Amino acid sequence: TADGTKKGQEVLKEVSKISTGQAVRLLDAQAKAMESEINALMSASSKVENPQALESIIDQVRTKWQALTEKELTSFATANAGAEDLDERLASLKEELQNGLSEKILTLLERYQASIENLEFQPLLDAQNKLAASQNPLNAGKFTATQVAGLQRDVVVQEQAAAVERLNQLKQLSVYIDQQVAAAEQQYGANSQITLALKERQYSVEKSLGEIRGTVTANTDAAARAEVTLADAVRNANTAWMQRNGLMDENGDLVSSAVRFGEAWGQ
Repeated sequence: TADGTKKGQEVLKEVSKISTGQAVRLLDAQAKAMESEINALMSASSKVENPQALESIIDQVRTKWQALTEKELTSFATANAGAEDLDERLASLKEELQNGLSEKILTLLERYQASIENLEFQPLLDAQNKLAASQNPLNAGKFTATQVAGLQRDVVVQEQAAAVERLNQLKQLSVYIDQQVAAAEQQYGANSQITLALKERQYSVEKSLGEIRGTVTANTDAAARAEVTLADAVRNANTAWMQRNGLMDENGDLVSSAVRFGEAWGQ
């Protein structure tokens, strides 16, 4: 009958709603799980110590974000099936998700650049601590002038090593960002939001590179001066010892063996 057909159609609609709702909930749950994995990767990025590790994390974020995007788009299309403007809304959602991925990648790049610029170089920290100990009034007399000069030199040398390490890591990061800019230009266009944002990060890294190159040059000059200072300290210590032991006179001239033996015999 007509009534039976109508009721059957209504039942089918209700079943369809239930199955659609279940599908949407499942897709949403899967998307949330992927988002949790992405957040875990973002947190892990704070421990990254080299560009290769950063690149690996970014690749994983890209892969998981692509899967997240597919789940979100499918869920949205399922929940809004039959809507007249579905295609436009899907395109808008896709763009929004793409911008979200761009923000994640830029955050990772910015965070890693900051970690390079604030790198804690353990050999430098050790050298600074040793020098501070030698200059502590409580340790007065425990270190000779030569030893203190040597510790000062060690600090300068380690400052240079730390600057060179930062420089090398920034160079690698710069190369990686250059590759990302080229890929973004090809995929999204030279004036796209992601491309322009990557170029801003590229400029920031180049600026930091220039500053650290200046630091390396300054440290090289300081290291050269430290070598001279250390040599002077050693020379002065040797002179003082020789004068105390009668091997050199007050004018800095060596005392001959005959004179020394004569004085010793006379005494």
